[in-house]
Amino acid sequence: MEDISISIIPKLLGHEEQEKNFLHSFRNNRLPHAFLVTGQKGIGKCGLAVRIAVFLLSDANAYNNSENLYFEQQSSLVKQIKNNSHPDFSYLYFGMNSLTKPYKPMNVISVEHIRQAMNLNNHTTISNTSRVIIIDDAETMNRQAQNALLKTLEEPNPNTYIILCTSKPNSLLPTIRSRCCSYNLKPINDEKIQEYLEQKYADLSSDELKAYIKLANGSIGVVDNLIKNKALNIYNIIVDAIKNGNEQIYTLINAISGIKNKNNFQLFLLLFDNFTYRCFKANSNNLGFECIIKGEEQAYEKIKQKYNGLKMIDWINQAKQNINDVQAPVYLDLKSVILTLFLSLQENN
Repeated sequence: MEDISISIIPKLLGHEEQEKNFLHSFRNNRLPHAFLVTGQKGIGKCGLAVRIAVFLLSDANAYNNSENLYFEQQSSLVKQIKNNSHPDFSYLYFGMNSLTKPYKPMNVISVEHIRQAMNLNNHTTISNTSRVIIIDDAETMNRQAQNALLKTLEEPNPNTYIILCTSKPNSLLPTIRSRCCSYNLKPINDEKIQEYLEQKYADLSSDELKAYIKLANGSIGVVDNLIKNKALNIYNIIVDAIKNGNEQIYTLINAISGIKNKNNFQLFLLLFDNFTYRCFKANSNNLGFECIIKGEEQAYEKIKQKYNGLKMIDWINQAKQNINDVQAPVYLDLKSVILTLFLSLQENN
């Protein structure tokens, strides 16, 4: 398969129980040949899958007294897996290149990718241990690819293990799901995330730390991405645009549109979803709004004044649908959507 740098996590935070369950199954000779690892984006699904792969391709005797899937980061095995170059390992993911010219990134995991990966079944293992296939973003397999995978799951080969990672398990065929051992990863509690952030990002202020934790919704991958991209800057712009309208709306549009701001657009989708969920929660339960940054409560009240009760739910759903329909930060399309949604908040009832 093509070269790619795969994230290798030496310590998987928050999912220790799944590692213990895996080791227990292995030691009792009850290890399944297919795993379905589910949970929200950035929560550590692929991290767990890779750790399982390292274990299965290693000498299992090294783990005799272990309760977790530790490994030496500098080992030749880990380096091969990281580069997707181990002969008994294959990693499939959303956006990988086509196998035929012009070798451009694809928006599905195709049947050709599945067939190429499954060719591992036909070869003698180089490592004399196992073969491991990880399919990340498994929900992006098209129907042909899923059917090709199903044939292998129906007749699994000895010592071949398939690990599917997805945040949308219902997108997979029921017959695929039924043939997998499921590991559902739960959100990591705020205390563990705070401990992680205090060690890794000592320069963050207390307020920034708390804000990023709440915006992450229990996901280490998400919080790392937010901090790396200074997402609080974008979030402040979103809140100002809702609260004040006018020029702030155009500031938001310019910050998230265009090819150069593609990453900001993805942050906007995540942050807007977080904010509107808390609006919905407060409005539905008649609770006080849970603020993360200064000005949010006024932004919530702006929406509530215009769209209260069921009207707020309709506005949120319509806003998300219209924004998602844009699909990419094309300036004119996004400008039209944001202006329509946000300017309506400034109009009198």
